[in-house]
Amino acid sequence: MSQAILEDKRVIDIIVSGVIGDQAKDMYALHNGEWIDGHRPDVTYAPITSLSSSLPLIVVQVQNVIDKPFIHRLQKYCNRLCESFDNIEPIVLTICLGAIGYELAQDFKDTDKCSFVKTSPSAYWARRHFIMSPATIDGRLNKPLKPLLVLGYVFMEQKFSLLDLELRNDETAKLIYSITEEVLDREKRPHDAIVEVCRNIAYHFKRTLEATNEDESPYLRTIEYAKAGKAYTEACLDKYKTQRPESSVQEPSEPPKDAEMLSDEPERKKK
Repeated sequence: MSQAILEDKRVIDIIVSGVIGDQAKDMYALHNGEWIDGHRPDVTYAPITSLSSSLPLIVVQVQNVIDKPFIHRLQKYCNRLCESFDNIEPIVLTICLGAIGYELAQDFKDTDKCSFVKTSPSAYWARRHFIMSPATIDGRLNKPLKPLLVLGYVFMEQKFSLLDLELRNDETAKLIYSITEEVLDREKRPHDAIVEVCRNIAYHFKRTLEATNEDESPYLRTIEYAKAGKAYTEACLDKYKTQRPESSVQEPSEPPKDAEMLSDEPERKKK
């Protein structure tokens, strides 16, 4: 999903503005590239005009861990870009979601580009290697927030819902989640959609139970119905997860008795 987000033109503009400057906004598009061993980086951006030292290629990578093997692969790929494009070194942005090797982190330096980004040594293979990680953004989530900071924050948080983010009201955070929804609408098949719906419903039933857990006495019936609904959606989820995506969609599981009572209650009241 992170790659699909990074391929969106609005996100490209955020990254380009962050690592080069606002003057380069709207001047970049996706570039097709691969690692030397056949693997692809997450994305590479190229200027829509001529490549130059002021408008170099931009390589963006989202990594769980930054270690020496990753740095070696990154160097090989960037060296290949230099050889292919008149020895113009690219700019690299790595968004690290988790740990960074201690030895590597000792070489990080501050940059005048922005306080929430560090640079890593990249002489002769990249013009700059910017790194964002939970450590570099820690304590910097104060307004005004730069869009690039919020982009990295959203990737690192990996929250299922925008509502679970501390920065849920930030416009860049809203944009990223709207892009995610657009990608899902384009890509997911009916089978995937059913699984997603079941996960969503089960999640919100769980939240209902958590919200009423502090004072149960006024909410006992609500809790029982929420438990029944949660059990029902989890049963549907188990069924559809084991069903092959290309097969026809099966009928949902029979709801538990408590859920049937819930659905029949309005009719009983009428009588």
